[in-house]
Order: sequence, then structure tokens, then C-alpha cells
Amino acid sequence: MSKPKTPVTKQPKHPGGRPLAFATVDALEQAINSYFSECDPHLAKRMTETGTATDGSTMFGLREVMTEQKPYTMSGLARHMEIDRKTLLNYSKIEQYFPTVEAARERVHEFAEAQLYGKSSGGAQFVLKNNFDWKDRSEVDLTTKDQPLAMVEFIGGGSTTNSQDPVS
Repeated sequence: MSKPKTPVTKQPKHPGGRPLAFATVDALEQAINSYFSECDPHLAKRMTETGTATDGSTMFGLREVMTEQKPYTMSGLARHMEIDRKTLLNYSKIEQYFPTVEAARERVHEFAEAQLYGKSSGGAQFVLKNNFDWKDRSEVDLTTKDQPLAMVEFIGGGSTTNSQDPVS
């Protein structure tokens, strides 16, 4: 005897694609603020050396230590939020999320720009050029002692005193 088939009910598709990972602006802001707080220096419990035992072995203990500043990055932010970097940037295309994502992006931008004043700024330069549309620009001064260069006389036409001129 065969089993009666149970009807398969189709789940309705989400209008406009996959549901958002962050249903509200507040949820997105919380995740962003959590990332920046994690990057900023803060007290954390770490195992550290506390001394040497009588048998010569190293003793360890749990202590609170100040962490170092971690760089702010858009990729790091996306990873912290458990979404793809492109997904994070796509949130800025949604009107209500735009100010929140743009504020986070500008904070990352400001951090990278501040790194230009440090000892090794190569990484910051790369980030600024590739993610924030910065460009190297050279300006050439086409003057001689603040005077414009003289224009070259019309070449090829008019009278010349050159005796090798083939037009005679």
C-alpha cells in the first residue's frame, strides 16, 4: 500500500530578493558601533606572565590589559557584521540605511587618512586610492620665473631665413 502524498506548500519569495540581514536601521547601527568599539583600545582579560615558580617554570595569570588600536576597514566591518563587503555597500543604496552606512564609511576614510601622518603610510595610501577615489596628482608650472613661456612661431609657413628651405 502506498503512502498518501502530503501536499508541498511553496514558501512565498521575499519581494525584491533575499531578506535584509539587518531589518532595522537601529540593528545596523548597533552592529557598526560594536565593530568600532572592538577596534578601539579597551580593557580585555589576557593571560600574562606573572613570574617564575621555585622550580623555574613560568607562571601565568589572567589580567586586564589595554588592547591596541585596530585599523578600521570596510572589509573588517562587513566580516564583523557577518555579511559580505558588497552587501554592506549595497545597504547604502537603500534610502533609510544610507546615512548610517555613509557615516561608517567616512569613519573608515578618516582613519585611513590619519594614517598618512604615521611612519608607514603605504597601506593607507593604497586604501585611499582604491576605496575613496584619491589620486596622485602632479602640477607642472609652465612658466619661466613666473612669466608665461613664449609661443613658438608658426612652424612650416611664412618666411624663414634658413637657406636649406626646400620651398623657394
